[in-house]
Amino acid sequence: MPSTLSLLLRSLVAWGAAAAVLLAWAWSGSPLGGWLGGLLLAVSGSALLSRWLGLPIWWVAINALMPLLVILALRSQAAPGIWLMLGLAMLLLFGASFQSRVPLWLSGARVRRALPSLLPQRPQGCFLDLGAGLAGPAMAVQRARPGWRVDATEWAPLPYLIGALRLRLAGLPVRWRRRDLWQIDLADYDVVYAYLSPAPMSKLWAKCCQEMRPGSLLISYRFAVPQQLPSQTIELGRNGDVLLVYRL
Repeated sequence: MPSTLSLLLRSLVAWGAAAAVLLAWAWSGSPLGGWLGGLLLAVSGSALLSRWLGLPIWWVAINALMPLLVILALRSQAAPGIWLMLGLAMLLLFGASFQSRVPLWLSGARVRRALPSLLPQRPQGCFLDLGAGLAGPAMAVQRARPGWRVDATEWAPLPYLIGALRLRLAGLPVRWRRRDLWQIDLADYDVVYAYLSPAPMSKLWAKCCQEMRPGSLLISYRFAVPQQLPSQTIELGRNGDVLLVYRL
Protein backbone atom coordinates (compact mmCIF):
# COMPACT_ATOMS: atom_id res chain seq x y z
CA MET A 1 0.00 0.00 0.00
CA PRO A 2 1.24 3.55 -0.71
CA SER A 3 2.64 5.56 2.18
CA THR A 4 0.69 8.54 3.50
CA LEU A 5 3.23 10.97 2.02
CA SER A 6 3.00 9.27 -1.37
CA LEU A 7 -0.80 9.46 -1.28
CA LEU A 8 -0.67 13.16 -0.44
CA LEU A 9 1.84 14.04 -3.13
CA ARG A 10 -0.06 12.21 -5.86
CA SER A 11 -3.34 13.68 -4.63
CA LEU A 12 -1.87 17.18 -4.83
CA VAL A 13 -1.14 16.54 -8.50
CA ALA A 14 -4.75 15.46 -9.08
CA TRP A 15 -6.16 18.40 -7.10
CA GLY A 16 -3.91 20.85 -8.96
CA ALA A 17 -5.05 19.49 -12.30
CA ALA A 18 -8.71 19.75 -11.24
CA ALA A 19 -8.20 23.35 -10.08
CA ALA A 20 -6.52 24.23 -13.37
CA VAL A 21 -9.46 22.76 -15.30
CA LEU A 22 -11.96 24.78 -13.27
CA LEU A 23 -10.01 28.02 -13.69
CA ALA A 24 -9.55 27.48 -17.43
CA TRP A 25 -13.25 26.68 -17.83
CA ALA A 26 -14.28 29.79 -15.93
CA TRP A 27 -11.84 32.01 -17.87
CA SER A 28 -13.01 30.67 -21.23
CA GLY A 29 -16.65 31.50 -20.48
CA SER A 30 -17.76 28.30 -22.20
CA PRO A 31 -21.54 28.15 -22.65
CA LEU A 32 -21.59 24.32 -22.46
CA GLY A 33 -23.13 23.86 -19.07
CA GLY A 34 -21.40 26.78 -17.36
CA TRP A 35 -19.93 25.89 -13.97
CA LEU A 36 -21.69 22.53 -14.00
CA GLY A 37 -19.84 21.43 -17.13
CA GLY A 38 -16.52 22.57 -15.71
CA LEU A 39 -17.22 20.83 -12.44
CA LEU A 40 -18.07 17.54 -14.13
CA LEU A 41 -14.91 17.78 -16.22
CA ALA A 42 -12.81 18.50 -13.11
CA VAL A 43 -14.36 15.63 -11.15
CA SER A 44 -13.86 13.09 -13.93
CA GLY A 45 -10.37 14.39 -14.68
CA SER A 46 -9.32 14.20 -11.03
CA ALA A 47 -10.61 10.64 -10.76
CA LEU A 48 -8.93 9.45 -13.95
CA LEU A 49 -5.64 11.11 -13.09
CA SER A 50 -5.72 9.66 -9.59
CA ARG A 51 -6.25 6.19 -11.01
CA TRP A 52 -3.49 6.69 -13.56
CA LEU A 53 -1.14 7.72 -10.73
CA GLY A 54 -1.83 4.37 -9.05
CA LEU A 55 -3.87 5.56 -6.08
CA PRO A 56 -6.17 3.06 -4.32
CA ILE A 57 -9.79 3.08 -5.48
CA TRP A 58 -11.04 4.56 -2.18
CA TRP A 59 -8.59 7.45 -2.54
CA VAL A 60 -9.71 7.98 -6.14
CA ALA A 61 -13.23 8.55 -4.81
CA ILE A 62 -11.94 11.11 -2.30
CA ASN A 63 -10.06 13.01 -5.01
CA ALA A 64 -13.08 12.91 -7.31
CA LEU A 65 -15.23 14.56 -4.64
CA MET A 66 -12.66 17.23 -3.81
CA PRO A 67 -13.56 19.69 -6.63
CA LEU A 68 -17.25 19.45 -5.70
CA LEU A 69 -16.52 20.12 -2.03
CA VAL A 70 -14.32 23.09 -2.87
CA ILE A 71 -17.02 24.65 -5.08
CA LEU A 72 -19.69 24.12 -2.41
CA ALA A 73 -17.46 25.70 0.22
CA LEU A 74 -16.67 28.73 -1.97
CA ARG A 75 -20.28 29.31 -2.97
CA SER A 76 -21.79 28.77 0.48
CA GLN A 77 -22.67 31.63 2.81
CA ALA A 78 -21.60 29.74 5.91
CA ALA A 79 -19.39 31.51 8.45
CA PRO A 80 -15.73 30.41 8.45
CA GLY A 81 -16.17 29.02 11.97
CA ILE A 82 -18.55 26.39 10.59
CA TRP A 83 -15.74 24.77 8.63
CA LEU A 84 -13.51 24.79 11.69
CA MET A 85 -16.23 23.06 13.71
CA LEU A 86 -16.73 20.48 10.98
CA GLY A 87 -13.01 19.82 10.89
CA LEU A 88 -12.86 19.33 14.65
CA ALA A 89 -15.88 17.00 14.51
CA MET A 90 -14.18 14.90 11.84
CA LEU A 91 -11.02 14.75 13.95
CA LEU A 92 -12.99 13.55 16.97
CA LEU A 93 -14.88 11.02 14.89
CA PHE A 94 -12.02 9.51 12.92
CA GLY A 95 -9.03 10.17 15.17
CA ALA A 96 -5.80 8.96 13.55
CA SER A 97 -7.58 7.19 10.67
CA PHE A 98 -5.71 9.26 8.10
CA GLN A 99 -2.34 8.04 9.36
CA SER A 100 -3.36 4.46 10.10
CA ARG A 101 -5.52 4.10 6.94
CA VAL A 102 -8.16 2.42 9.11
CA PRO A 103 -11.44 4.36 8.81
CA LEU A 104 -14.35 4.03 11.21
CA TRP A 105 -16.20 0.84 10.23
CA LEU A 106 -19.14 -0.48 12.20
CA SER A 107 -19.80 -4.24 12.31
CA GLY A 108 -23.44 -5.02 11.58
CA ALA A 109 -25.97 -7.23 13.31
CA ARG A 110 -24.95 -10.29 11.25
CA VAL A 111 -21.41 -10.04 12.59
CA ARG A 112 -22.64 -9.64 16.16
CA ARG A 113 -24.78 -12.77 15.78
CA ALA A 114 -22.09 -14.92 14.13
CA LEU A 115 -18.99 -13.87 16.04
CA PRO A 116 -19.66 -15.58 19.42
CA SER A 117 -20.19 -18.96 17.71
CA LEU A 118 -16.67 -18.84 16.27
CA LEU A 119 -15.01 -18.71 19.67
CA PRO A 120 -13.66 -21.99 21.10
CA GLN A 121 -16.35 -23.92 22.96
CA ARG A 122 -14.97 -23.61 26.47
CA PRO A 123 -16.25 -21.70 29.50
CA GLN A 124 -13.30 -19.33 29.81
CA GLY A 125 -10.95 -17.53 27.48
CA CYS A 126 -9.73 -14.10 26.37
CA PHE A 127 -11.18 -12.14 23.45
CA LEU A 128 -9.96 -8.83 22.01
CA ASP A 129 -11.68 -6.49 19.56
CA LEU A 130 -9.09 -4.29 17.83
CA GLY A 131 -10.55 -1.00 16.60
CA ALA A 132 -13.83 -1.67 18.35
CA GLY A 133 -15.87 1.28 17.05
CA LEU A 134 -18.93 1.68 19.24
CA ALA A 135 -18.31 -1.62 21.11
CA GLY A 136 -21.04 -3.66 19.39
CA PRO A 137 -19.09 -6.91 18.74
CA ALA A 138 -17.45 -6.82 22.18
CA MET A 139 -20.85 -6.45 23.83
CA ALA A 140 -22.26 -9.35 21.80
CA VAL A 141 -19.38 -11.64 22.77
CA GLN A 142 -19.58 -10.68 26.45
CA ARG A 143 -23.31 -11.42 26.54
CA ALA A 144 -22.88 -14.77 24.78
CA ARG A 145 -19.78 -15.81 26.72
CA PRO A 146 -20.10 -14.34 30.23
CA GLY A 147 -17.19 -16.46 31.52
CA TRP A 148 -14.77 -14.99 28.99
CA ARG A 149 -12.63 -11.92 29.53
CA VAL A 150 -13.53 -9.47 26.77
CA ASP A 151 -11.25 -6.54 25.96
CA ALA A 152 -11.76 -3.87 23.33
CA THR A 153 -9.73 -0.92 22.11
CA GLU A 154 -10.73 2.14 20.09
CA TRP A 155 -8.46 5.08 19.29
CA ALA A 156 -10.84 7.68 17.82
CA PRO A 157 -12.07 9.95 20.65
CA LEU A 158 -15.79 10.24 19.87
CA PRO A 159 -16.44 6.51 19.17
CA TYR A 160 -14.44 5.70 22.31
CA LEU A 161 -16.67 7.91 24.45
CA ILE A 162 -19.85 6.53 22.88
CA GLY A 163 -18.64 2.96 23.40
CA ALA A 164 -17.77 3.68 27.03
CA LEU A 165 -21.25 5.10 27.62
CA ARG A 166 -22.94 2.10 25.98
CA LEU A 167 -20.97 -0.32 28.12
CA ARG A 168 -21.75 1.58 31.30
CA LEU A 169 -25.48 1.65 30.50
CA ALA A 170 -25.44 -2.07 29.61
CA GLY A 171 -23.53 -2.98 32.76
CA LEU A 172 -21.16 -5.27 30.87
CA PRO A 173 -17.64 -5.95 32.24
CA VAL A 174 -15.84 -5.35 28.94
CA ARG A 175 -12.40 -3.80 29.48
CA TRP A 176 -12.69 -0.75 27.25
CA ARG A 177 -9.46 1.06 26.45
CA ARG A 178 -8.34 3.93 24.24
CA ARG A 179 -5.04 2.67 22.89
CA ASP A 180 -3.16 2.35 19.62
CA LEU A 181 -3.78 -1.20 18.44
CA TRP A 182 -0.09 -1.63 17.58
CA GLN A 183 0.88 -1.02 21.20
CA ILE A 184 -1.24 -3.88 22.58
CA ASP A 185 0.42 -7.17 23.49
CA LEU A 186 -1.64 -10.01 21.99
CA ALA A 187 0.01 -12.81 23.94
CA ASP A 188 -2.90 -13.28 26.39
CA TYR A 189 -5.67 -13.58 23.82
CA ASP A 190 -7.26 -16.73 22.45
CA VAL A 191 -9.24 -14.80 19.82
CA VAL A 192 -8.56 -11.42 18.21
CA TYR A 193 -11.27 -9.81 16.09
CA ALA A 194 -10.51 -6.97 13.66
CA TYR A 195 -12.49 -4.92 11.17
CA LEU A 196 -9.76 -2.65 9.83
CA SER A 197 -8.93 -2.13 6.14
CA PRO A 198 -6.77 -3.89 3.53
CA ALA A 199 -3.80 -1.66 4.36
CA PRO A 200 -2.67 -3.05 7.75
CA MET A 201 -3.59 -6.72 7.36
CA SER A 202 -0.09 -7.98 6.56
CA LYS A 203 1.33 -6.06 9.52
CA LEU A 204 -1.44 -7.34 11.79
CA TRP A 205 -0.81 -10.94 10.72
CA ALA A 206 2.91 -10.57 11.44
CA LYS A 207 2.10 -9.15 14.88
CA CYS A 208 -0.29 -12.04 15.61
CA CYS A 209 2.27 -14.63 14.52
CA GLN A 210 4.90 -13.05 16.72
CA GLU A 211 2.80 -12.60 19.86
CA MET A 212 -0.15 -15.02 19.93
CA ARG A 213 -0.02 -18.64 21.05
CA PRO A 214 -0.28 -21.51 18.53
CA GLY A 215 -3.91 -22.45 18.03
CA SER A 216 -5.17 -18.91 18.69
CA LEU A 217 -7.54 -17.29 16.22
CA LEU A 218 -7.50 -14.06 14.23
CA ILE A 219 -10.98 -13.25 12.89
CA SER A 220 -11.16 -10.54 10.24
CA TYR A 221 -14.37 -9.08 8.88
CA ARG A 222 -14.26 -8.54 5.11
CA PHE A 223 -10.50 -7.99 4.75
CA ALA A 224 -8.23 -10.95 3.99
CA VAL A 225 -4.65 -11.45 5.08
CA PRO A 226 -2.51 -11.32 1.90
CA GLN A 227 -1.01 -14.64 0.84
CA GLN A 228 -2.71 -16.53 3.67
CA LEU A 229 -5.62 -18.93 3.29
CA PRO A 230 -8.23 -18.71 6.06
CA SER A 231 -8.97 -21.92 7.92
CA GLN A 232 -12.66 -21.01 7.83
CA THR A 233 -14.80 -18.57 5.86
CA ILE A 234 -18.25 -17.60 7.12
CA GLU A 235 -20.51 -16.12 4.45
CA LEU A 236 -22.77 -13.44 5.92
CA GLY A 237 -24.15 -11.92 2.76
CA ARG A 238 -23.18 -10.68 -0.68
CA ASN A 239 -20.34 -8.50 -1.94
CA GLY A 240 -17.58 -9.80 0.29
CA ASP A 241 -19.62 -9.80 3.49
CA VAL A 242 -17.61 -12.55 5.19
CA LEU A 243 -15.84 -13.43 8.41
CA LEU A 244 -12.38 -14.86 7.76
CA VAL A 245 -10.92 -17.09 10.48
CA TYR A 246 -7.15 -17.62 10.60
CA ARG A 247 -5.63 -20.14 13.00
CA LEU A 248 -2.15 -19.33 14.23
